[in-house]
Amino acid sequence: MPKIYYDGEIKILDHGKWQEWIWPCGFKHREGEIPEEEQHLFYQRYNPQAGRITHRSSLGSLIELAQKRQRQEE
Repeated sequence: MPKIYYDGEIKILDHGKWQEWIWPCGFKHREGEIPEEEQHLFYQRYNPQAGRITHRSSLGSLIELAQKRQRQEE
C-alpha cells in the first residue's frame, strides 16, 4: 500500500522505489523504478501523433498572414 502525501492540491503517492504525483487536472508524473506493468500500460496508450501540431499552409501564405497582422497592428 503506497504512502499518500499532499503538497497543496497535488497528491503524492510513495510506492517505495518509485513515486507518483497526481494533479487535480488529471496529469500524472511518475519517477523512480517504475514497475514493468505500469510502463506497458503507458506505452500501450502512447500516441506520438496526437500531440503534434502540423501546419498545412505553405510558407508564402504564412508570410502573407504575418504581414497582414502587422498592418492591422499599425
